[in-house]
Amino acid sequence: MSNLLEKASIITTPTAYSDGKLHSVKGGENADFDFQRGSAATRVNSQGIIENVQTLSGNLVQNGDFSEISSELVTNGDFATDSDWTKQTSWSISGGSANYDFLSDSKYIRQTLLNGGFVAGKTYKINFEITSGTAYMNVNSNASGLISINTYSVGSYSIYVTPSISASDLLFYGRNTSGTAFSIDNISVKELDPNDEWNTDSSCTIEIGEADFLSSTSNAPLYQSSTYFTIGKTYKITYTVSNYSSGRINWNDFGAGAGNGVNRIANGTYTEYYLKVGTSTNFGFQTNFGFTGSITDISVIEITDDTDLPRIDYRGGCGSLLLEPQSQNLIQYSEDFSQGIYFSITSVSVSSSTITDPTGNQNSFKLIPDNGTGGNRSIGKSFLDLTGLHTFACFAKKAEYNYLMLRTRNGPNTAVMFNLDNGTYNVNATSAGFVSAKIDDYGNGWYRCSMTLDPSQMTNVGQLFVSLSVGVTGNETNSFSGDGVSGVYIFGMQFEEQSYPTSYIPTSGSPQTRGVDSALDAGSSDLISSTEGVLYLEAKTNNSTTGSISINDSSATNRITARFRVDINKIQLTVVGSTNDFSFNSSLLTLSDYNKIAIVYNSSGEYYFFVNGVKSNVQSQGTFTADTLTQLDFNRGGGNEPFYGNVKCVAVFKEALTDAELAALTTI
Repeated sequence: MSNLLEKASIITTPTAYSDGKLHSVKGGENADFDFQRGSAATRVNSQGIIENVQTLSGNLVQNGDFSEISSELVTNGDFATDSDWTKQTSWSISGGSANYDFLSDSKYIRQTLLNGGFVAGKTYKINFEITSGTAYMNVNSNASGLISINTYSVGSYSIYVTPSISASDLLFYGRNTSGTAFSIDNISVKELDPNDEWNTDSSCTIEIGEADFLSSTSNAPLYQSSTYFTIGKTYKITYTVSNYSSGRINWNDFGAGAGNGVNRIANGTYTEYYLKVGTSTNFGFQTNFGFTGSITDISVIEITDDTDLPRIDYRGGCGSLLLEPQSQNLIQYSEDFSQGIYFSITSVSVSSSTITDPTGNQNSFKLIPDNGTGGNRSIGKSFLDLTGLHTFACFAKKAEYNYLMLRTRNGPNTAVMFNLDNGTYNVNATSAGFVSAKIDDYGNGWYRCSMTLDPSQMTNVGQLFVSLSVGVTGNETNSFSGDGVSGVYIFGMQFEEQSYPTSYIPTSGSPQTRGVDSALDAGSSDLISSTEGVLYLEAKTNNSTTGSISINDSSATNRITARFRVDINKIQLTVVGSTNDFSFNSSLLTLSDYNKIAIVYNSSGEYYFFVNGVKSNVQSQGTFTADTLTQLDFNRGGGNEPFYGNVKCVAVFKEALTDAELAALTTI
């Protein structure tokens, strides 16, 4: 295959791009496509996360969710053997636990920890379980107390400590002035933020999943190196405040001429944009006025204002060029379902969720039917004066219930129930307004559920009242029972004038438009032969109208075109500008699946397909005039009939390959 690809004059496998260009891997600058969109757009990146293509980095903050934790520092914490612990009078190890007999006061069980033990100023999580009795004890190091004397009944405990003095040993002191004899088991000590990503002061304690502040008045109790900032570049800063009680907190780029964020005085997830100015050595959070609360999910991501960036989409695991028509998300709050003024919310509640959504953030909501039995339990929005097919879509993930219903609430009624457990759907109620439905797996339990509707077929022509509701068994159309707690997770609602669901368009207060993807003008007369050659492509389409990929003379006058005929489920070879213009079709194909297609033309005036390794009949229809084919386009020439879909590869050969080579090139 490598020798075969060396014969190609143009090869484009979507990997390299810049603002305004899709770069080919072979053919030089003349083989690059001019690219234009003029707007932001989303894709699925190589990690399976939906992101704006203008995002240029992952999270630059280290341990921004405070999940880093060290390996175990305790040996034999489950007391499987009578070893590794030093025991004073009244302590014994037997039966898989350490046992205190209550006969002597202030006696310890002790161990020297791994990795040098406790380091002053670092935070540690200590776990233990009281399996019998009532423990009256304190937890110490050999240098200073960690937890003062306390009472612990039967149960499991997690405590967080920040020693003021470094120490090598951990000690549990049993006391007999209160409580009873007790047994302790499953002792664990692990360091939080073990890679020293964060610097804190005494007013801030790092726990697993968050950093907690208590009456903090200092200016920078939580910060880390900000060498990831570059002057003149723009960054998206996101973080979540929780457990808020008092005071204020804001992000800060500490340094000469640096910036700082908005003061936050309530719980919530906040996003701000920052154009880096000045010099700085730290990025962190500045607190004041006795701030008491927690912070987590901190991210800093570099973004760009460039809007003509091609999208390399990784849905399915392999990168492909994503080309789509212009579309507008008419839902004004695609991610904020708490907007009761905007949405019609009936007999359901929507509450913020902390699970990871398809964008890798925590911006989803839980859709919960009210307690009891009722009908019309939904969240939705009514639209008027619509023309053309419209598609309604939403991401959903099962929680206690497995089903999400997409429906129209105006007549005639349409209801499609989507199974979030196995990725199937069932049309429960259909009407003339229903066109189609679809469910797509986005990983991590998330599905994108969609249905396409025809507003001209509604009782009130041009009106669609689209809504979401929860299904309990998969058969409901209206009435069902809820408990006020159980529901499903939802994210990213979209309503657009399209015959199929296009990529997600986020909104936050107004409709947003994604421009049309246009990739044009690759090639030259030096790279494309008008006498003989091969046009090769591996592509699929979800569009409902015919789209084309062609080599042409920069117009539709002379061209060889692969037309994706979704109306007949075939690839059509169309030749214009030869001695005898013609077209003929492949056998039936699933055009929404990737197909490998080679169109061959030779000096004898013969034309034929290879589709997925199979050769078509040969058409003898005459030759082109010399030097007329100069351009490779994602349309049929002259800009008409643009192709919308995904392209893994497009290539041009200046010679007609052998059947064996073509079979190798196109076999899946």
